[in-house]
Amino acid sequence: MRKRILDGNTFKTMLVLSGPIMFNQIVQVIYNIIDTFWLGRLGKVAISAPAVTWPLIFTAGMFTSGFVTAGLALVSQYVGANKWEKVDRVVAQLTLAILGIAISFALLGLVFARGVLSAMGVPMDVLPYATIYLQTIALFFPIMFFGYVFSISLRSIGDTKTPMLLNLVAITMNIILDPILIFGFGPIPSLGVFGAALATSLSNTFFGLTGFLVFLTGRKHIKLRPEDFQIDMPIITKITRIGTPQAIGNSLIGLGFTIVMAIVSSFGTVAVAAYGIGMRIINLISAVSFGISQAAAVMVGQNLGADQPERARKILHLAVKTTFAIMAGIAVVVFALASGIVQFFISDPDVIRVGTDMIAIFSLSVPFIGVFFPVMQALRAAGKTKISAMLGIIRLWFIRIPLVFGFSTLLGLVGIWWGLASSNLVSAAVAAYFLINTSWLEKIIE
Repeated sequence: MRKRILDGNTFKTMLVLSGPIMFNQIVQVIYNIIDTFWLGRLGKVAISAPAVTWPLIFTAGMFTSGFVTAGLALVSQYVGANKWEKVDRVVAQLTLAILGIAISFALLGLVFARGVLSAMGVPMDVLPYATIYLQTIALFFPIMFFGYVFSISLRSIGDTKTPMLLNLVAITMNIILDPILIFGFGPIPSLGVFGAALATSLSNTFFGLTGFLVFLTGRKHIKLRPEDFQIDMPIITKITRIGTPQAIGNSLIGLGFTIVMAIVSSFGTVAVAAYGIGMRIINLISAVSFGISQAAAVMVGQNLGADQPERARKILHLAVKTTFAIMAGIAVVVFALASGIVQFFISDPDVIRVGTDMIAIFSLSVPFIGVFFPVMQALRAAGKTKISAMLGIIRLWFIRIPLVFGFSTLLGLVGIWWGLASSNLVSAAVAAYFLINTSWLEKIIE
């Protein structure tokens, strides 16, 4: 795959790399949709629990992914430079760093879950369910976060199929466990919202542990040996230097989503339930952008490592054009089916009405997601995490939150949806600058 990335047809290679990533993401979102479907049988309070906890789980994951991003930049560029011994060492050191971060977040989640959710203004009828959901997920953070390391490391060397196949097994396990643990089966009691969180956590455990075993056996080009886990300060320093700006930026992004969630929560349980359904659909739509962006990032990183910045530039431009076109087609379909999509999840007429508005309005801005995310991922692959972090902060704190707050003040609940949609347009315009100014396309390895 390295040869195809460096010398082959860029469009075909991008499709080969992005296909498994998109499929993996779609399957993940389908699980989340099924999870939402089953919780919807319990009513709007149950369906709201994952929605209100998502920004906090997202914040923890985003902080961690800042350092995982350093792994993407280093591994892909070392592969491009054909320095495989460095790859194993980087992955081992990254694993140590992520484990420490994950344990810290697990403890914070267990201790402060209820207090933080309460401070967010989560409706009182939702609060106890949201608390147990968040605490359960947090308990399994250490294993879940290793799954990030496993996935990004293999994708960085050009293997997108293995994480997809393993995740498919984990999600299938999750789908089977979901109704069993939520509603009970035989000797297994009905666990409701806690059951949904437990099903997710068990499947994450399977994915993380299996991924670790794959690396220990060395079956997929990366082999972790005991000596690789000895602290290597130069590598740790490089991971910290590259990852810290992105981690801080990601945390501020996660906090921004928490604020958006607080604004939604101020409109009550119906708004929270509708937002939760809408976000599932948005995540499904975004799978295309995520897949192509991740594939482009691997290709950009390896080409920079091989001293081919012009080819890296062309790859990014192709990724943006391809993603925009596909997302535009998806937006038309989603707009037409907005009402039916919400009715699939829940029968509550108020939630259906509000959720339909959200999905229909947001779909208008979907194509512009295809501009922002390929640029963000390319910046990260180049190791320019300060720039990508700043771009993410601008998108959320200087564009999205002001627009959501302003529109909601003027128009009420529907203004939130218009704020979300308009923020995608403005963010795409800001990101487009990096399609013109490509001075950032340079490698960071020795």
